Amino acid sequence: MTSTAPTSTPRRSGYRRWFLIDGVVTGANAVLYLVLNQLLPGWIGGTSALYLTVGVFLLVVTVGLLAVARSARRPAGLAWLLVIINVLWAATSFVVALVNPFGANGFGTVWTVLQGVIVLAFGIVQARSLRV
Repeated sequence: MTSTAPTSTPRRSGYRRWFLIDGVVTGANAVLYLVLNQLLPGWIGGTSALYLTVGVFLLVVTVGLLAVARSARRPAGLAWLLVIINVLWAATSFVVALVNPFGANGFGTVWTVLQGVIVLAFGIVQARSLRV
């Protein structure tokens, strides 16, 4: 007869895991935008002020994502707000890639679309994990 021994560490809830991963990715992007704000315009277009603004916004979003990931109780209102922010960010990214209001070069346009796809994927898995 086979038995399974209980694990000594509790498993992280599905929704918490997705918000944590998103928080780490978003936080890393925020730091990169802030640290590299002077270099990014030459690499992908845009302006230093744009990347500073995006970096600060992403830091605020990171705080929310990590708060949801660390919460013992599911903070439904904040979690759903972050899902909406992710979906709106993705939609805005696609529009920005099409209209190009910030003067992105080819690599910048590809970056905008790719990060939009990733953010949309986070929003979808987070929404699904909250509905369980």
